[in-house]
Amino acid sequence: MTFSSGLGCALGAAIAYGVQYVPVKKYDIYDGMTFQWFMCSGVLMAGFIIAICFQEVEKPLPLQVVLGGMMWTFANYCVSRLVGLLGIGLGFSLYQFVNLMVGYATGRLGLFGLSKLEGNLQMCDLGCGLILLSFVIMNFVQDSPVVEEMQYDAEAQSLPAAVSAVSIKVRARSLTEGLGSRPVGHIAALGIFGPSGSIGSALNEAGSSAHSFQTREDGGMSLPPPTTFEQTCNDGPVRATSSPALATPLAPPPSPGTASLAEAEEVTRARSPIATKLLGVALALLSGGVMAMQSVPASLYLAAHPEASQTSVVLPQCLGVWICSTAMYMLYASLAWLMGWSVPHSVIRPAFISGCIWALGFFFMIGAIAQLGYSVGYSMDAVLPIVISSLLSIIVFREIRGRRQLGLYMASLTFQIAGTCFIAFFGKSS
Repeated sequence: MTFSSGLGCALGAAIAYGVQYVPVKKYDIYDGMTFQWFMCSGVLMAGFIIAICFQEVEKPLPLQVVLGGMMWTFANYCVSRLVGLLGIGLGFSLYQFVNLMVGYATGRLGLFGLSKLEGNLQMCDLGCGLILLSFVIMNFVQDSPVVEEMQYDAEAQSLPAAVSAVSIKVRARSLTEGLGSRPVGHIAALGIFGPSGSIGSALNEAGSSAHSFQTREDGGMSLPPPTTFEQTCNDGPVRATSSPALATPLAPPPSPGTASLAEAEEVTRARSPIATKLLGVALALLSGGVMAMQSVPASLYLAAHPEASQTSVVLPQCLGVWICSTAMYMLYASLAWLMGWSVPHSVIRPAFISGCIWALGFFFMIGAIAQLGYSVGYSMDAVLPIVISSLLSIIVFREIRGRRQLGLYMASLTFQIAGTCFIAFFGKSS
């Protein structure tokens, strides 16, 4: 194992973590509980495939590594609740700050029996500071001007006269404000996912339905009743089909008087804003700290068993992810049944694919940590996925526009890359 192979593993993990939520970009995940269970099922499947390919299935499962997988699931769901309490801007930034600080400090100080970080520690600390500064700058990046006017001209769009031009002013989302009910993670935090029931998607659905003609009794064709913006938003997400007339809601709207976890959080924020912020900060500290330590059990196991391959911890970690997710979903579904809450189900296949990509990312990340040390390996795989996902936001999805926004983003990207290079090249494991 060499330094270059460790960097290769870190890059592989960064790519996997950076694109893991792309398959679910166009879908709502609602409160995230059902989505997480589908995703964790994909994690377990990919873990089995990796174990079979490397002949690790018949080996005993180290329970400490299973615990690490359970820690990841718990922290991942806490982030979604944290965002619901504090908002994506403050919530995710605070989580990332704690996550990076705890992960870097764990390896730098050699906590829990890990090897201490050696080398030029001052330069490594400077690199960590640059990365933290980049998170601050990222909050000021927006994916469009602060106020923009969207004009939908019936003639320009070749729509029937029943759909008139629509002019709606909206406030632009910052680069870390684009979640809504989208997944939480590296790519989700960068504005690639629009909010649930966003104005743009609602207008597109309204325009699509305007193309659906109805047959009259006399054999002629007539337009259906115009769909209002409010009706489109209230009808719930619409399943995309080749024929707009066949579009059907993914999930029926909740019946009157039926609450959900998201609605309960909204009521809590309105009634107790101070308590909500305190709870959000506590969740940020908890989720960031637990997420930073979820790879510690696997790293300790590999350090105690030098003869073991890095693939020996993939299946136990994935199994722990699935066990905790299943337990959480069953507990949530039981509580929802008692409280009369609706349990909306998200799409299965995209979530499953996202889980498979996550398992591949963990396979590479644990190799990077084993070869580069915990501080170097974990810091790189906590930061580089953000670089990958934000580049997708600019190049593929074109969601960051304007000189000022691109300038802020490039400054943030420069600090992230510089900080990561300082940690990678000036630090080494003892």
